[in-house]
Amino acid sequence: MSDRPVAEPQDDEEDCAPPKKGGRPSIWQDSFLLVVNGATQLGATDREIAQMIGVSERTLNNWKHTRPELAEALKIGKEVADNRVERSLYQRALGYEQEEVKIFMPAGADKPVYASYVAKVAADTTAAIFWLKNRRGENWRDRTEKHHTGTVAVEHMDADQARAEISRFLEGEKQKQRGEETSH
Repeated sequence: MSDRPVAEPQDDEEDCAPPKKGGRPSIWQDSFLLVVNGATQLGATDREIAQMIGVSERTLNNWKHTRPELAEALKIGKEVADNRVERSLYQRALGYEQEEVKIFMPAGADKPVYASYVAKVAADTTAAIFWLKNRRGENWRDRTEKHHTGTVAVEHMDADQARAEISRFLEGEKQKQRGEETSH
């Protein structure tokens, strides 16, 4: 790693580009790849990774373009983290069981008592809906889209004709409501 303190990221343009003849050498080190891979698998953001290796986020972004091995390490590490979250969401949607331990301290005992048991975590409908909306959106999305074909005829009405049409419609709705009330 670099001797630079982590808390002070560098923002020098020279560190962003590949080394040039006669210029200051880049601070890039191949050991950064191990940090990047591990940190991304644990869910670190680009900003956090840049801080870990002692550079600015801008430098890290430029290195992504000039150092394919860095871009690949970021991609692979983020996929591992995303896959882990996806599996967790899936398990949460279905419910699962996990082994747990309860610790008791009986009155008068010298040592605690450890009791292992299997805890059941109920399925989470919110997680299930989220999963289905993303994986099977055509069947589970909130909005459905309808496409109409053909033509629609539009007649021009004056204000009196429009009022009369609205009155007929409202009267029909009132009659429907009266019919529903008497059938209950």
